[in-house]
Amino acid sequence: MIVGRIAGAFGATGEVKVDLETDNPERFAVGSRLFLKGTPVTVERARESGPERLVVKLSGVDDREHAKELQGVALEVPEDEVPPLPPGSYYRFQILGLETWSDKGAYLGAVEDIFPTGSNDVLVIRAPGRPDLLVPNTTDLTEIDLDAHRLTVRVVPGLLPEGGVSREKE
Repeated sequence: MIVGRIAGAFGATGEVKVDLETDNPERFAVGSRLFLKGTPVTVERARESGPERLVVKLSGVDDREHAKELQGVALEVPEDEVPPLPPGSYYRFQILGLETWSDKGAYLGAVEDIFPTGSNDVLVIRAPGRPDLLVPNTTDLTEIDLDAHRLTVRVVPGLLPEGGVSREKE
């Protein structure tokens, strides 16, 4: 599960700017173990650097050049270290990639991104050859079935583009 993404180098000693992708900044506490390109690293120090951003020193990243090479790379934790959520709540990694179908049986695409808006998240659903669909992730519009790796969207007027979408998965 991705908990942050390296935004760039900070200073000359290998520190990196990290954009948080977790609600639990304690994942970056000193001594925490993260994975960088599949390799375990340890947080040596961390401090806030603005909203949703930290400056972090990771073990094995000891100079600016190495830190610059890591721009855009995700920092992860194993999924088995993620605490369970209450029923009806989901982690981002659980929703990304879900196949999406309308309640009428039309294939809509796959969830490619999630935008938080304050009141509810908006799911970006992408299928080849069609503009992205933006669907509010609300209990009255969406139903998530993780076991089936499927998201079902209740179609309401104005949600889909004029002419609808393909009924088959391409």
